[in-house]
Amino acid sequence: MNRTRAALIDRLETSGEDFVWSLGQLDEDELHASPAPGEWTIHQVAAHMRDNEQHAFLARSERMTKEIHPAVANFDQEEWTREHYDPNEPSKKIIAEFRTARRRLVKVLRAALPKDWANWARHPEYGLDAESKLLAGIA
Repeated sequence: MNRTRAALIDRLETSGEDFVWSLGQLDEDELHASPAPGEWTIHQVAAHMRDNEQHAFLARSERMTKEIHPAVANFDQEEWTREHYDPNEPSKKIIAEFRTARRRLVKVLRAALPKDWANWARHPEYGLDAESKLLAGIA
């Protein structure tokens, strides 16, 4: 693996650890406090980060290392949040699931072969011919 990719994966790993550490510094009241009317709480942001990590980044990266030019599903984060967000979901569960997904993503990317980095996926929102390389911009 080239040094640029390795450094980016290292930063991805570290940023996940930083995110988890930061969340761990807050109590439940702080996690559930809205900064302003209509604004997301930190709890909502954490759930959103976990969901994107699991259902978009990790899922797509795993497919791109196993399939040639897979057609990936759209992940409508607004719709997902409306249908799945639970303000009573334990914060510790959200944080643990984010950590697990990020660690799996890092593992997938570290094991990716040059052919995987050159692979691209078809995304329904951007057309069937749209090329979205694994972690766009670093291939």
